[in-house]
Parts: sequence; C-alpha cells; structure tokens
Amino acid sequence: MAKWWWRYKTEKGSVWRNVVDATHFNQNSWGYLPIKKGISGSWNMINKLEKEFATRNLNIRSLIKGSCGNGLDIRFWVDWWVGDGPLMECYPALFALEKQKSVLVAERLTVWDWRRSPISVQELVELQGCSTLVSTTVLLPTVDKWSWPSSPDGPFSVSQCRNLLAKYAVPFYPFSWFKWVPRKVSVFAWRAEQDRLPTYNGLKRRRILSGSSLCRVCGDGEEDAAHLFNSCVAAALLWQQISSWCRIPPIYAHTVRDLFDVPNHIGCSAGKKDLIKMIILAGTWTIWKMRNEVIFQGKRVNLQGLFGEVQAITFAWVKHKAKKKEWTWEM
Repeated sequence: MAKWWWRYKTEKGSVWRNVVDATHFNQNSWGYLPIKKGISGSWNMINKLEKEFATRNLNIRSLIKGSCGNGLDIRFWVDWWVGDGPLMECYPALFALEKQKSVLVAERLTVWDWRRSPISVQELVELQGCSTLVSTTVLLPTVDKWSWPSSPDGPFSVSQCRNLLAKYAVPFYPFSWFKWVPRKVSVFAWRAEQDRLPTYNGLKRRRILSGSSLCRVCGDGEEDAAHLFNSCVAAALLWQQISSWCRIPPIYAHTVRDLFDVPNHIGCSAGKKDLIKMIILAGTWTIWKMRNEVIFQGKRVNLQGLFGEVQAITFAWVKHKAKKKEWTWEM
C-alpha cells in the first residue's frame, strides 16, 4: 500500500487524486495524506500505513523526499524537502507556533507567520537553525519533483520498499513471492507462513469453532500450520520422500518459515534451489488439499498417493510456469 502514498504525491491532477481530495481534504488538517476518519474504506486503510511502518521502526514520511522547483506542491513543514526529515519533526517548537500547518514552501520562504513570536530558548535556537537550513533554497520556474531516496533510480518501487523493510524494520520477515507457482499457491503459502490459514486451532483461537482441535489427518497434536506441514505423520513421510527424490539432506523444520527457508541452506546451484522451493510449495499445497478432502469429503488419508501428486503438480508447474523444456538436478 506504500505505493499509494507515492502516487498521491506524484500524480497531482489525476482523476483519482481529485476524488480523494474532494472526499477527504480538510483545510485545517495537516496530516501527510488527507483523511476524514469518519469515512471508512480503502483510503482510510492506506492512511493507517504510517502506524504500521512506525511499529517497525520506520517513518514513511521520511521515505518520500521533495525537490523544490516553484515550491507550489511541497508543504513547508509536513513534507520532507530539506535536511534529514520533515521540518515539523526537526523543529517541533516552531511548528507548534505556526499558524498555517500545511503552508507551502513558496508561501513560507519569504515570511514567517506565528501565533506569537518565538521567545523561549528552544524556540529561538530552532528558529536560527531552521532559518539557516532554508536560507540557501532558491525557487525555480519548474514544478516540484518527488523521489524515493532509498531507491537507486529515484522513483518508488514495491521491490525497493520490501528490501527497505527487510533491512531496517524490526520485526519483519519478508515473504518471497515465486513466479513458478500459481498465484493462489503463493497467497496460500504467505498465509501459512503467517499462521493465518483456517486450521482448527486457528478457528478456535478466533472463537469460530469449538470442540477438539486435533489434527484430522494423524489424530496426534493440535492442528495449526506448524503441525500440519511439519510434525504431522503425513508431512514427515512426504518430506522424507522429497529429500530422497531431490537428493538433498533430510528436511526438518519446526515452523513453516523454516520449511520455506530450506532451499537457502542447501549447497547447490540457484536453478536447483528454485526447483526445490517449488517442490516444497507443491508439498504444502498438496497436504492442505488432502486435509480439506479428509474433512469436507470424508476421504481416507492416502500417504502413498501424496508424493505422486506432488510429482505431478511439480511437472505441470515446470512445464507451464517455469517454461523449461527439460531439466536435471545437475544444473
């Protein structure tokens, strides 16, 4: 959703931004994005992204930087355009004295407009520092521009945002989407890693179901994602067969994240790592399908057929998704 913060800044005059402004703009508000909290919907969720970044030790306001042209699109206090961050955060005492919180750079470079004159030591120190910082700014007859400083190319990209979160955010465990598998399988794997699948344990935790939460496949242990894909008898047997098939060390994992991370700890080529990752995704997908058939269709657990289905699914994905005519483990 961070891309919508970027698009709002860079797509001035677009139809969608005009609709957002007409719906949410408030002359007295100085938030980074216009928002009326009483109006629910997608834009309200996008606005809450700032809090999500804050919980991961990142300030999204300091990730989008303006470059001054005519100063008619960059807000003097709220946007980051000079120094190390938004001036409202660098000089909070001065910002508290400002009459027009959302004033533009072009309107504030030449004259201050205070509720009262700065008199305290902190206010006077901040005034001197702020004046010195902006004194070298010269307005030009060009439009203001925006950049994403963490990106080498300047513009925002989802991959760069993800890399930024992976590097600095705590805690954050980025999920690597894999193009060789269907999108629904990638979404399923992401939910499994987050323990957001509708397992018995998960549904009981959300008070949707009551009663026993034992695994319906093996009958031993509470059914959550970690048990279903790692500890269950069906999963243990499947990973043993896959290890022998792929000629890799035995697969042991305690969590779904550990399971998906197995290819990164195998000393082999990048091509083989991709194949092993695809096979593990096929394995988890097959286990989940079998679990659903047992619960909803009353089918019996077929441990021998499980491995064969993984092989068939893997062959289909390689043929249609990876677009490889042939492959071997010697890559």
